[in-house]
Amino acid sequence: MSDGAEHIETFGWQDCAERLDALLSERTMLASRTGKHFVSAEEIDGNPAVEFFAPQCFPLTSETQVPQEFLEQLSEDLGEHLIVLIQAGAAALGWWRDEEAVHSKVIKAYVVRGRGRSQTLHVKTKGKSRYGSRLRLQNAQKQLVDISEKIHEWWSEGGAPDRIFYSCPQRSWPELFAARPPPPFDQRDERLVKIPMHVHVPNLEELQRVRRKLLRGRVVVRGEG
Repeated sequence: MSDGAEHIETFGWQDCAERLDALLSERTMLASRTGKHFVSAEEIDGNPAVEFFAPQCFPLTSETQVPQEFLEQLSEDLGEHLIVLIQAGAAALGWWRDEEAVHSKVIKAYVVRGRGRSQTLHVKTKGKSRYGSRLRLQNAQKQLVDISEKIHEWWSEGGAPDRIFYSCPQRSWPELFAARPPPPFDQRDERLVKIPMHVHVPNLEELQRVRRKLLRGRVVVRGEG
């Protein structure tokens, strides 16, 4: 590999501890400025020589900003985790216990206007109009209620999950908590992890794809070889 070249390797969640421990045996690793991944102390052309991105199922927290502390608190299993994907007119929910898929649900609703804008956004910018608009608005509100009720149902069956991964338009996230009933967690719940990737229209296939991504980490190495 030539100087400045970049090599990326991905790994599964089971290998997270081993991969980070191997890096620590070779170099000093620190938390990045964002506090969301680890970087090497040495740099190449102004960039870290090595970057370590843990799988999102093991996100860095305020208590694991030192690699050794992260390793000490790293779980040997996935625990229970909930994934919530929300877009206008479509939502997909999934609940896993370690590798076992316990629940899944796709919720669809007629809430998008002809030009692809959600009805809640249209109302905020243009105001209410005729029956079709009122119907779409009602469906948008019902979709959020259905999502919240389904989460409540799963929550009551198995208790609270260890992690809640979510992808939702910024304007819709507070609207979910305004639903009746609201979700069984608040917007500042420490278990919440925002999904850091593009999410396509939610369905069962997309739910599985997103989960696979959440379970993989990566190491970026520059200027070696």
